[in-house]
Amino acid sequence: MKADVVDAVGEPFVIQEIDIAEPIGREVLVDVKASGLCHSDEHYRANDFGMPMPMVFGHEIAGVIAAVGPDVSEFKVGDHVVACLVPSCGHCPSCLDGRRHQCSNPTAVQRGVDEPPRLSRNGEPLN
Repeated sequence: MKADVVDAVGEPFVIQEIDIAEPIGREVLVDVKASGLCHSDEHYRANDFGMPMPMVFGHEIAGVIAAVGPDVSEFKVGDHVVACLVPSCGHCPSCLDGRRHQCSNPTAVQRGVDEPPRLSRNGEPLN
């Protein structure tokens, strides 16, 4: 699949081929039909906020669910979805108050070190 990747802080956005792992747990795989690059993407591309690179950008998406992990119950293949891919746990006080962008536990949705990366390029993980 094609994705907008930045290899290092200050480098340009570059459309590249990447690999996406099959969904596990509560993950869903979305066939993205549209994605937006916003000012947040530009901030992270141009400034060092401590986020590991290389990184895939375009966190505002619309598409159709192509596959679901075994623990998914609220979505099914073929559902049309709109999503913001800013990580949030969904259970902390900020998330429950509708302030997912201030989640106190965003790493709760990351894959474990013993699991394959969601995104990779030439066998190397992408963030």
